Amino acid sequence: MRNRFLKCLITSTHLHNKTKMYKTEAVAKTSKDSKFEKITIERGSTSEDDVEIDVKFCGICHTDIHVALNDFGGTIYPNVPGHEAAGVVSKVVWTSRS
Repeated sequence: MRNRFLKCLITSTHLHNKTKMYKTEAVAKTSKDSKFEKITIERGSTSEDDVEIDVKFCGICHTDIHVALNDFGGTIYPNVPGHEAAGVVSKVVWTSRS
């Protein structure tokens, strides 16, 4: 449950802030046949009702590898696998709702 929640938070930040982007490094496959390599990607900035996490460690599972290899079809490249993260909450943005 925690991994799913974390993934939702990270995804939420990316989807809701397309105008405020920043660059960061990630390890990705740029095509089905490429090797994993370090690339620069853009991520959405933290906005209302988001949590920013300083990820210290991230693992990948067998399903991540299958997705990176496009074994299930539909993989979009570049693909940055990994959803099992551990880190420190570095920012909480909360908008009070009445």
